[in-house]
Amino acid sequence: MAEQEPARQRRLAPELNNIVSMAMRKEPARRYSSVEQFSEDIRRYLEQRPIIARKDTVAYRARKFVRRNKLPVAAAILVLLALAAGMVATSWQARIANTERARAERRFHDVRKLANSNLFDVYPEIENLAGSLKAREKILRNALTYLDSLAQEATGDAELQSELATAYEKVGDVQGALNTSSLGQVQAGLDSYGKAARLRRAVLADHPGDLTAKKQLANNIYVTARTLWNNSQTAEAETAFAETIRLQRELIAAQPDAAELKNRLAVTLIDYGASPVFNFQTAKAIPLFDEGLAIIQSLRQKNPDDAELQKTRARGLRILSKARAALGDHASGLEALQEAHALSRELGRQFPQDFRLQRSVWLTETMICELFIDQGDGAEAMRNCERTIEFRGSLCKTSPITAWWLLIWRSRISTTPGPIAWPPISRPPSRRRRRRSA
Repeated sequence: MAEQEPARQRRLAPELNNIVSMAMRKEPARRYSSVEQFSEDIRRYLEQRPIIARKDTVAYRARKFVRRNKLPVAAAILVLLALAAGMVATSWQARIANTERARAERRFHDVRKLANSNLFDVYPEIENLAGSLKAREKILRNALTYLDSLAQEATGDAELQSELATAYEKVGDVQGALNTSSLGQVQAGLDSYGKAARLRRAVLADHPGDLTAKKQLANNIYVTARTLWNNSQTAEAETAFAETIRLQRELIAAQPDAAELKNRLAVTLIDYGASPVFNFQTAKAIPLFDEGLAIIQSLRQKNPDDAELQKTRARGLRILSKARAALGDHASGLEALQEAHALSRELGRQFPQDFRLQRSVWLTETMICELFIDQGDGAEAMRNCERTIEFRGSLCKTSPITAWWLLIWRSRISTTPGPIAWPPISRPPSRRRRRRSA
């Protein structure tokens, strides 16, 4: 029987074997301390719990836990497998989506680059080439097609919207906004500026505190206003001017020390005032001129040598003189012209090679001459008109409009004997040309 005991123990379950072996140990300290402890270990074995007779390890406890909870553990394993499979599938789909997104972004970038290249690289290279009109028009059509396509994808992307707005404005300039292009497509230019304005409004709506976005919108509306006015769309121009001024005032309120913003406001006020002057609403224009010129004068006190400020003030004074003379205040009109003349002469001395500055001197002198003619003061008219004849003959080759004016003055003086009391000198045939000359 003693020889069969080891074989019998080997046939027992390992844990039962551990229990029996511990119960039969010779050393009392290594056996169960009591019958109750021995009984408890058997009960733990039957309940699939860790027993005292076996070495306690994490793996052993885990196995016992799984045996006690087969169904919950199996369910948990199935859930984990499902989650793992889902994560693998999601990761795979995300990789595919990222690949497609990257491919789409590359195509998007290529279209974006192509549109910008056509407008800012290719077009300037052929802009002044003879016979390039059809090619330029085709470049613009293609660029607009690209821009319209990109604009549909730009929602919520402020950087792209701003970039597209700049591109649309470039197209508008080329088409004819502010008459800067030989294409002469003024309405098309206004349409392009309108597309740019919608994008800039969207950026500003999403980022109301972005002063750069507000400044860009104000500049857009300013060009639109000038173009509308040049295109004889007076009511629309005045609405656009009013919006520009509102935006510029908001910018100055946010940056009260920004001289550039104040200068821009002054220029806009003067331009806005010019439209009532030429629309025979002179009384409405005077406050606009006064505010604009006051801003310029304030800026000049801080920076008296700024040539741009001098140019703006001289131009504003020339237009103001027309408004005052139209109201019958010839003395104030003459005073404004004399200050404008002094400013223009000083600029002409500083920049003798600048044709526009030299023309401004001559233009101011012709306006002084005209003012005396309108007053019927023949002696002063003769004295001041003679100055205009001395204007450089070389400018006749540079500016056909200047040549036209010189021909008028020369013929007037050469054919009028004795003291003169001329009627007002006839203007160039286009109201638009007359407005730009001021």
